[in-house]
Amino acid sequence: MKPGVLLFNLGGPERLSDVKPFLYRLFSDPEIVRVK
Repeated sequence: MKPGVLLFNLGGPERLSDVKPFLYRLFSDPEIVRVK
């Protein structure tokens, strides 16, 4: 099987102060980032 790349538009923070909470929620969501 050939490896592939799949891109998603997950939105983004509106203000600079929203960046840290946005990244925390993004990378702590097991439905988005699965670690085996």
